[in-house]
Amino acid sequence: LVTGKDDHSGIDTLEYSDDGGSTWMTSPTYTAAGEGIISFMARAIDVAGNEYTTSTTSITVDTTKPFSSISQPSGTIESITPSVVWDSNDTQSGTPSGIQSHRIEYKDLTAGTDWQLLGIYPEYTNSTTFTFTNNHRYGLRSRATDNAGNVEDWPGNPDGDVVFTVNAGEAP
Repeated sequence: LVTGKDDHSGIDTLEYSDDGGSTWMTSPTYTAAGEGIISFMARAIDVAGNEYTTSTTSITVDTTKPFSSISQPSGTIESITPSVVWDSNDTQSGTPSGIQSHRIEYKDLTAGTDWQLLGIYPEYTNSTTFTFTNNHRYGLRSRATDNAGNVEDWPGNPDGDVVFTVNAGEAP
């Protein structure tokens, strides 16, 4: 966790503190007590007894999975290229790290296919268009990943039971 170098007398002790220097630890691993912003200080003491303490550095601990959902299309739509719209957030945790990406999948319920990738989109994207087959019924689902690497579980059914039917009429 902490490294140091002293070319004169050599390093005697390397320590770190997560409480502003009230207590110091030498353990090679650190386990956060929970989510939040943790501020660390480090210090090195050389063999001659000289001490050097660093300034504070902070890290954000986020272990909560984000949440996403698809809001459209739904019902019966009259276009084979509808907008697929989703939303996500990472606000369930005390200190959210933010959304990194969304994975959107579809399933052709008429053809009985497995889930297929529609696309993986960056955090600032919340819609796309896609060409579906006319007179077919589809399900959609989404899964978000946050910047801390937490990945949302897939929903058991299409997101909020987002199921729609393409009925664009007959091709000319």
